[in-house]
Amino acid sequence: AELYVAKVLDQNGRGMEANVLAGIEWAINQGCQVISVSIERGVDSCSTGYSTAYEAAGLRAIQQNALVIAAAGNRSRRSAGIQRRVSAPANTPSIVGVGAIRESGHVADFSNRTFCKYGEVDFVAPGVDVFSSDITRDQYRTRNGTSMATPHVAGIAALLMEQDSGLGGYSLYSRLKELSLMSSELDPADYGHGLPRAPA
Repeated sequence: AELYVAKVLDQNGRGMEANVLAGIEWAINQGCQVISVSIERGVDSCSTGYSTAYEAAGLRAIQQNALVIAAAGNRSRRSAGIQRRVSAPANTPSIVGVGAIRESGHVADFSNRTFCKYGEVDFVAPGVDVFSSDITRDQYRTRNGTSMATPHVAGIAALLMEQDSGLGGYSLYSRLKELSLMSSELDPADYGHGLPRAPA
């Protein structure tokens, strides 16, 4: 895989959605086929709807045989009885939403869930105590978040495309579904299609 990096936020992790959209568009124009977006903006209610601009970007990616994979958001506090909707841009129909699970397989306390018909958790991946890069002097630290889970799914998507160069867009999404571990005891609102597995 070749890695392309688009910086769309400032050093404080803040920025404008126009920059995020420009980053996605740039990645599509570079020929990137898996676009991982560990960014989230909260959604107040289902009546708020989803961004037509993000949907257009997600559809354009699919038309170019690519797939945008985004963090479902960290605004829930399940231990306190608070569960939030999938954040933008993951709440967009054509963008894949990723929730976070613990090492035990249980959904993370902070992970958002499906409430709206168009804002879904599609998959879950490890998102608690994930060793990750950091901008501090040590360069690495352990982090929590659906932003940590999202690259796991993007990485598996890249491995699948390495195995089958014909995959992309909808067919890549379908393959991720086929390889996902999901139990009937688990709520799809939290787990989506489950935990994708890397190819053998």
